[in-house]
Amino acid sequence: MNISNIIKEQGYYKIDDFFSLEESVALRDEVITCIKKIGQKFKWGQHVRIMPNNYNHIPNINKCLFSNKLVNEVIDQYYGKRCQRFMQTFCSWEQNIVKESELARHSWLHSDPYAALKFAFFPLGATKETGALMVIPNSRAEGKNIREKFMSKKPAGMNGGIAHRMIDFREHCPDLITREEKEAIYIEASPTDLVIIDTDTYHGGGNISLENAERIAVYIHNRP
Repeated sequence: MNISNIIKEQGYYKIDDFFSLEESVALRDEVITCIKKIGQKFKWGQHVRIMPNNYNHIPNINKCLFSNKLVNEVIDQYYGKRCQRFMQTFCSWEQNIVKESELARHSWLHSDPYAALKFAFFPLGATKETGALMVIPNSRAEGKNIREKFMSKKPAGMNGGIAHRMIDFREHCPDLITREEKEAIYIEASPTDLVIIDTDTYHGGGNISLENAERIAVYIHNRP
């Protein structure tokens, strides 16, 4: 089984029980501590961006992911050894139900403006009601085409960012988009699971629909 080839075809891959229970608890505590210390608050919760010069503050992520043989093999196969490996890590803690108009950029179904392979885990687990990752399978090629032909021009989008949502594509480059939001599926995950996604694939997450629910997500970015 070649994980890299599966991702190139369907856009994502989930590894059940990648972490031991003990590792998942250590990761959860580490991420919560990090967000509480330096996280920024928004209507939907908090988030933090961790750069490599601060990776000494996340030793469990270092041990369980950055030093993991399989993780590094997948990156090697996908982008080669000279890629931008573990270039940044984003952690978000969604704690509130918000209106659709107030959703964060990452909660809309979108593809990223830059090519990236991301490794994601969810320390509290994630279900449909608690903001699980959504993906549209086999949409990577279309997202890549839109990134290269539309997003590369840096069109203005929500909150000062590049227009990257499916609704933006439908408005500004309708000839390039064929897929629809209703095709999305939820990738529900336990705290011990690992998800790998090529972000040319249409994806989104963190949209909580259950009162008093919460989700923590950690995305480790790699670029060509």
